[in-house]
Amino acid sequence: MLDSFSATGNFKSTRLFGMIAGLILLSISLKPFFSFPDFGGWIIASGLSYFLLLFYLPRLWLVVLPLVTVCFDLTTYTGRFLFNELDLVFLATIAFAWCSGCFSFFRASRKLPLLLTVSYLFVVLSGFSAWPSFLFPPEAVSGNPYYLPEYGYKVVKGLLWGLFLTPLLLNNFSSDREKTLQWMLAGFCSAAIVLGGVIFWERGIFSVLFSGSHWYQLAGAVFDLASSYRTTGIFSDMHTGGEVIDGVILLLLPATLCGGFYQGKVWLRVIAVVAFGALAYCTVVGFTRATYAAFFFSSVLFFGLFWLHHKRTTSHGERFPSGLLGVVLALAMVAAFVAFKFAGSLGLVCFVGLILSGIPYYWLLSKQLLVARLTLFVGVIFMALAVKAHLQSSWVSSSVFKAVVIVLVFAVAYGMLLLLSSRMVNQSRFNGVILIVFLALFPAVFAIALGGYKFNERMGEVGRDFDKRLVHWEKVVESSGSGVFVGLLGNGVGSFPANYLYQYPEALADVGSFAVEGADGRRYIAIGPGEDLAFGQRIPLVPGTEYKVSMQVKAAGKGKIAVFVCERNLIFANNFHPNCKTTLIRFTDTAGQFRQFSATVNSGKVGLKPSLQRWPTTLYLKNFTKQRVNIDEIVFSAGGENVLKNASFEQGADSWFFFNDYAHLPWHIKNTFLQAWYDTGWLGLLLLLALVALLAKRAVSSSDHAAYLALCCVGVSGIGVFGLFGSPLDSARVSWMFYLFLFSAILLPRDPVSVNRNAAINNEVING
Repeated sequence: MLDSFSATGNFKSTRLFGMIAGLILLSISLKPFFSFPDFGGWIIASGLSYFLLLFYLPRLWLVVLPLVTVCFDLTTYTGRFLFNELDLVFLATIAFAWCSGCFSFFRASRKLPLLLTVSYLFVVLSGFSAWPSFLFPPEAVSGNPYYLPEYGYKVVKGLLWGLFLTPLLLNNFSSDREKTLQWMLAGFCSAAIVLGGVIFWERGIFSVLFSGSHWYQLAGAVFDLASSYRTTGIFSDMHTGGEVIDGVILLLLPATLCGGFYQGKVWLRVIAVVAFGALAYCTVVGFTRATYAAFFFSSVLFFGLFWLHHKRTTSHGERFPSGLLGVVLALAMVAAFVAFKFAGSLGLVCFVGLILSGIPYYWLLSKQLLVARLTLFVGVIFMALAVKAHLQSSWVSSSVFKAVVIVLVFAVAYGMLLLLSSRMVNQSRFNGVILIVFLALFPAVFAIALGGYKFNERMGEVGRDFDKRLVHWEKVVESSGSGVFVGLLGNGVGSFPANYLYQYPEALADVGSFAVEGADGRRYIAIGPGEDLAFGQRIPLVPGTEYKVSMQVKAAGKGKIAVFVCERNLIFANNFHPNCKTTLIRFTDTAGQFRQFSATVNSGKVGLKPSLQRWPTTLYLKNFTKQRVNIDEIVFSAGGENVLKNASFEQGADSWFFFNDYAHLPWHIKNTFLQAWYDTGWLGLLLLLALVALLAKRAVSSSDHAAYLALCCVGVSGIGVFGLFGSPLDSARVSWMFYLFLFSAILLPRDPVSVNRNAAINNEVING
């Protein structure tokens, strides 16, 4: 049953008011799904079931919300970009908090952190204009959602979700801190593993796995680092090249580290190790340079905070040899890079085996010294195998010098690892094993990343890309409004895309445009010029079938509309060859009237594999003319029923979705700090930095809630590093975690038990 989370002293009238407010919120959230294009009934039933289940498992949201963030996105099927199934899950959670009496800031810190939080919220909302969206959630759109006033709602809701979930989390913590943290870590680590599975699917690894290929073919698919940039998961926000997946990776990462090193539950530690490996893999195959840097920074920061906490809470003789660990990690990264560079994948496997062979040595060191020393021969064997891999490699020119270098770096790294093992005999055996596994995986992952073809290709483009980014940032500043008010409070959350288009209307020539319009009793889609725009719909498709595609067209001159039938996820790369079939619908001047034009296309091998082994089958249109073209009554059929939904656009853009493969800048500022300034002005930026500074100060100086504070500080800091070249917070899938970490960490009350214990330790030290 529901734990007793309600703050003491709450009046019955307040509880009743919260219940009424929660039910109203739930009703508002459910209304759009009664007219949802697809899945509406199923979503309503799932949302209500989840809401009721929370009364029996009040911490279930800590598992559900991370999971739905990474794997529950139907937008590319429904076209509901502004308000969708994700909103319902979050709003149902907040409605539960209100109905159950768990929504209370009485347990929050009431001093400077609360004042800064309220001030920041006031500044953010002072420039917000889409207030009706809270009472009447956006449904079907009639044009590009980035330019609509409701887009501000899409951006700001992540902040509000994080804020409104904070008191629920504080109540959970007040009831049982350890249990709450375990639920959270289990949820975030599970989400990381699921995200890894999604990336496996996206990269076609399941196709190789289920086709019964040999193990080396599967290994080649998994470690293929020459594939096209980039992974997107199933995050619909990345249809215009956003950084959602990078932000999610960086916010899930600290939970995997925290689960591995702070938790005592073996099952949770095992899940955390697997989750860390999944996130490391997602990072490597994403080929995003800023994510590499942020991932490394976050890992180092976590171990720094872990060392500080360990130093405070243990006696001098039991302290962890953190300085030696840093040396071993550096040497391991050098050894892994040399192994991959000089001996390829087999050499890297030898490096991993070398480091992992230190586990039996460490495990037996304090019990069976002789047996422990015998395990050293295993390390020697891996050194010899690495040299053999180098000499037999067809990818590098072998030499005695390189073989000697391999032996030397392996020997030094292995020797220092054994020294580290001897200094860890007083530590937890499981902690030591987890650490050795980390010392094998972390350097190996980054050796693959740094030594791979794709990474080197991307690094060669740093100068050019940075120059482009500087030009873009100058345009961002120029698109901002002027005046003292704008300077202090910004242009308003979500205002950038529309402002940028107003300042630079020529951008439409690159990104394209579309709008659902009506005239003479009919509805149609108007697609403007811009070859990067792909406007389409997910469809069921029979391979090897002749399809007829027809449409009503109104145009002022002759031209052509390209019809693509493809296996498509979200973004195509410039060196990627998609599985597609294409036809052209050529038209002439229609003299101001709609006229029907048609063509045929054979689906070929599109959709031939089972759905789990390929991307979704999609039909999309591109306007290859220099004029606007009006289109209505699109039919795609193999002699039977039209497979397209909402083919006459009577329900706006429902069931349709748009993709932009290359032209992304008009929608993304590409700098989190510049975005904060643009949206909320100097005052908002300074308040945000002050909140982050409070979090950092507490994470470094506080001994209570050490694990959770480390988790929050690392997650927020990772976004800060990545945010120098990206703006992931314009997606609610990222921002809800960011703001939940930020607000909950600074508002979390000090633990009286920890405070008293620390005071006793300090008095004992002072009194000698």
